[in-house]
Amino acid sequence: MNMKTHLTSALSALLVGLVATATASDVLVYKVSLVDNWAQHQSARKNLPTSTSAMVGLTPIKGVATRMSYWVMDRGVGRIAELTYFTKDVDGVKQKLYQVKTWTFQNLGADPDGYTLDASGNGDQFMEVATLPTAKAGVNLVVMRAGSQYNMPDDFGAMTWHLSGTSTAAIKLSTAVTLTNVAATLKGDFLQTIQYTLSDTTGPFYFLARDSKGPHSAVLEKPLTLKTRTTAVGGLTPDTLNNGIQHVASVLEAQGYDHDTTPIF
Repeated sequence: MNMKTHLTSALSALLVGLVATATASDVLVYKVSLVDNWAQHQSARKNLPTSTSAMVGLTPIKGVATRMSYWVMDRGVGRIAELTYFTKDVDGVKQKLYQVKTWTFQNLGADPDGYTLDASGNGDQFMEVATLPTAKAGVNLVVMRAGSQYNMPDDFGAMTWHLSGTSTAAIKLSTAVTLTNVAATLKGDFLQTIQYTLSDTTGPFYFLARDSKGPHSAVLEKPLTLKTRTTAVGGLTPDTLNNGIQHVASVLEAQGYDHDTTPIF
């Protein structure tokens, strides 16, 4: 058994164990891209005497990174899986890997003010989704959004992103499958800031501030959505979150990505 077959089988076994109580729902698959334009500023005590808390600025650095993922959304039960894929240097060897993380999301309907930071109570909310009517019959504005913040004495961070797009009354995937009230394309922005300070008994000796921003987009993967809804894979049930996860995993593995089982925190 080669590594890729082994990983697919292991993922299938995991999902079969999770799907025992699943029922047919309302699953969509999106391909998501985020362009991270980042800039980092640092200060350090460097060669200054340890008796002082003064620091000197280091040369700012900046760059651009693209984050790629698939989102498998079950609108019926408010759950979402994020499959992020990337290339990583492991012991000097570049490896193509993907990771799977499952979350919940809150469907706000037409009330974007009715949000809560943790609707499930389990600390696993990924985003909120609102669907707002427009002046055109059969067309709605679909908004996906998320944000978070933490603030401690030497550590601060904040993040927010949003996506929006207009839905159509019906998107026909096949003679038997038609999607209703779905946005085929959503676009938006991403913003993040991180700041932290390291200190010793004398005082601060290192400070970092990193800012990120860039465009964010999600495009409905129609063939994958249709397969998820109609074709069972690995003993799973069609039109369920886990069936969608396995279909996306199969696509990624066909492109040379291996399942990264490193714990995700």
